Amino acid sequence: MIDPESALNYVKAQFMDHNRIFVGRIARRKLNAKLDLTKSIDDPNSDLYDGEDLVASIKYLLNLSNYKK
Repeated sequence: MIDPESALNYVKAQFMDHNRIFVGRIARRKLNAKLDLTKSIDDPNSDLYDGEDLVASIKYLLNLSNYKK
């Protein structure tokens, strides 16, 4: 059985590591367009895939699986 602490550690290792989640300017522009985000491309913090991006991605995938656009 997985305890909450190990689940949280797994999520942090997958999504919170700066080397794993770096996105460049072009990728940020594409993420903004696909997920309807308004993050600045010139902001130094916008080159990381963060929680807001994750939530928007999950919403997009759920809508896609439910035949919504």
